[in-house]
Amino acid sequence: MMAELMTARYLVYLAAYLADQGREEFKYVASLAKFYTTEVAEKIVSKAIDVHGGVGVIHETGIERFLRDVKITEIYEGANNIQRLVAFRQLVRTLMKKGIVSQDIAKSIT
Repeated sequence: MMAELMTARYLVYLAAYLADQGREEFKYVASLAKFYTTEVAEKIVSKAIDVHGGVGVIHETGIERFLRDVKITEIYEGANNIQRLVAFRQLVRTLMKKGIVSQDIAKSIT
């Protein structure tokens, strides 16, 4: 879990760095960061609830609140499935601008 948490954190840092540099790729990386971090957060919170057993879902522990918050962040700013689609389309556009993918292929994919 720690590896996934660190990966998610560095993906967010990379998106911020690319945005600060004014690079077009930041849109792609930001979409990746959004859906990846929310999935990692849900996995970690679910594991925390498993570790605490029945107490993990009691309101007083606060763990159940984390699960509610994670679910909201999955939906907020577009569901994860939509973020995957946005990331894919942005990647195709970036590859097309760099001449790696032709316009015909890019239009047929997106």
